[in-house]
Amino acid sequence: MKKRILSTVIALIIGAITLNLTVFAQDANTAVTTAIENIAKEYSQCDLTAEGGNIYLVVADMMVYEELYPESENILSVKQKNTALEEIVKNAGSLSKPGDLSKAIIALRSLGYDAKNIYISENEKLDLVEKLTNQIDEKSEQVTNVFTIPYVIMALQQGEEYATDEQMQYLVNTVVEDKASWHELIFGTDGLTPVIASLAPYYNDNNDKLKTAVDDAVEILKGEQREDGLIDGYEGCEAASTALAIWGLSNLGIDSAQVIKGEKSLIDGLIEEGFSNAFAKEQGLRGLLAWKLLMDGTGKKLYDFSEYPMNAVNAPSADSPSEPTPDRPPVDDSDDDNKITIQIKVMVHNADECNNSYTYKSNSSKYYALVDEEVKIEVGQSVYDVLEAALEKNEIEFVESSYGYISSIDEYGEREHDNYSGWMFKVGGKHQNQGCRDTKLTKNTSVVWFYTDDYTKERQSMGGGLSLSESKIKAEKEKEEKEVQSVVGLENKHEDVIKKEIINPDKTFADISEHKDRAFIEALSQRGIIEGKTDESYEPEANMTRAEFAAIVVRSLGLEKNNGESFDDVDEDDWFYSYIACAYGYGIINGVSETKFAPEELITKEQASVMIVRAASLCGMDTEMIEKAQINVLAGFTDYVTASLWAKPALAFCYSSGILSDEEIEIQPKKVVNRSEIAVMLYNLLELSKLL
Repeated sequence: MKKRILSTVIALIIGAITLNLTVFAQDANTAVTTAIENIAKEYSQCDLTAEGGNIYLVVADMMVYEELYPESENILSVKQKNTALEEIVKNAGSLSKPGDLSKAIIALRSLGYDAKNIYISENEKLDLVEKLTNQIDEKSEQVTNVFTIPYVIMALQQGEEYATDEQMQYLVNTVVEDKASWHELIFGTDGLTPVIASLAPYYNDNNDKLKTAVDDAVEILKGEQREDGLIDGYEGCEAASTALAIWGLSNLGIDSAQVIKGEKSLIDGLIEEGFSNAFAKEQGLRGLLAWKLLMDGTGKKLYDFSEYPMNAVNAPSADSPSEPTPDRPPVDDSDDDNKITIQIKVMVHNADECNNSYTYKSNSSKYYALVDEEVKIEVGQSVYDVLEAALEKNEIEFVESSYGYISSIDEYGEREHDNYSGWMFKVGGKHQNQGCRDTKLTKNTSVVWFYTDDYTKERQSMGGGLSLSESKIKAEKEKEEKEVQSVVGLENKHEDVIKKEIINPDKTFADISEHKDRAFIEALSQRGIIEGKTDESYEPEANMTRAEFAAIVVRSLGLEKNNGESFDDVDEDDWFYSYIACAYGYGIINGVSETKFAPEELITKEQASVMIVRAASLCGMDTEMIEKAQINVLAGFTDYVTASLWAKPALAFCYSSGILSDEEIEIQPKKVVNRSEIAVMLYNLLELSKLL
């Protein structure tokens, strides 16, 4: 009897516990669904292109949402999907960093497209997967950066033919062997959780090292949970960090509603904290979708689009129908007799229709092929060799007016449509940083030459390594010689900031005639902003002092020198006294201490970046970035931890705005910058501020 009563009591207790857990799960599920619906509704009503670089994963998240809630009225519209696709395709050719390539691949696969079969224009095919795997084969350090490699792994999981077993094994082994880097919490847990998510598919593959590394990471993650349920991240970014943790754990099969500290789970913490900023909203949706996939019990993991359709990408207009674009025949990449095959196109447009305003970037559909040929060449031959062979075969004349500079093909000559018109080329969909004779070809690829009416609109900034270097210099001079209003710029600029006019239009220096930054240096020197070491010599590779830098920043903004407050180590007799006093008065500079400026010390990249950002604020630019955004920008560099804490916001802004180029894998924040690098930074600032 007693045993029967005891058994009954135990059964009731177990039943009560089970009921409570079921109710708890139902409550969590309801709260999560409500949060997901609210965020999805915001995205379904916004312009996704405004998300910038985040568009890739936002699109992927919303396609997961559509899979989970196919009947919802908050799924992306056909127009939104097509607009997003156009944006992705438009930028595809210029993508080079493995993180960007990986996220673009994930986005394309989420939309049902094959990232190996992309037509970025009517006549130009691009393979994003090949661009990514080439960097893996080259053992690029950018690929193995802890903030990048998880997305590389996930991108290459999207198709059976996307990577070889050897390439995937290399990536996975690299992550496991380098576990110390992602177990560190220098930037909180945000480097840890995507790695967990990416390794989840391999967790049960009898790899003891991998399993141990992931298990240890999970324990580290749990150790960062606070009593309110949240992951202890940067102030204001705890929700985003918690959401990423939920993503990683969900991919691994761990229910975040059962990961509890005190009385709060990760799910409780995230839902109660809410989604008060863009990163919390974006990553919050990501984490909650991953949890919903886990709760559905299908075994599906977030960003697994491997079973989605593999349509060729031929970007539709935003108003086109929703049917997938038809597959197009692949370009023949066959290798014959140890030669490589180059698909070359020479694209032109009708002069009677263009009104001297067509660019290949915006009007490629209006172009037609003057030449469309396959050319076989030896490995190491140049873009010039391919062009010459194709034009001679078609009996088309061309003019090489200087080494590697094509000024005319057929009847299309430099500056015939406008001062900025001329010939440019791309290799594999990407502009090159050198002329056609110096651009060597080593594998099967495509080369597209095109006649543009305005080279300045083909690239985002003058710093992109245009092929039209000589034409650009000439056109820039003619443009600068036109009379323009002296007070221009952004709407919110300081009233004392003015545009510097050209005072010496022919100014140049003998030692920059072949320098890659010649146009930048000339543009500034012709306005009296920057000076040479002598009248004939600029010395582009020489360094610059802090005083010299302060002086050129003051001159670039047209600020009036003054003799106001300065520093103890800056004397009134010093040539730079009034410049430093002016820069200090406008808040452009601070000293190395409250009383010292160290004017003769050489300026470093991080010091210059801080001063440039303060100047940018005077120019009317919005220089504020939340801490999470700063982290996302800087984490793409292998040496981000070496930047001084006070300089990180400025460096992040300079890279995100294009003042600094992000093509290198290192920041080198303590490096002394040279005179040509400073000219590029300052030019980019003035261009962005509409002061050129």
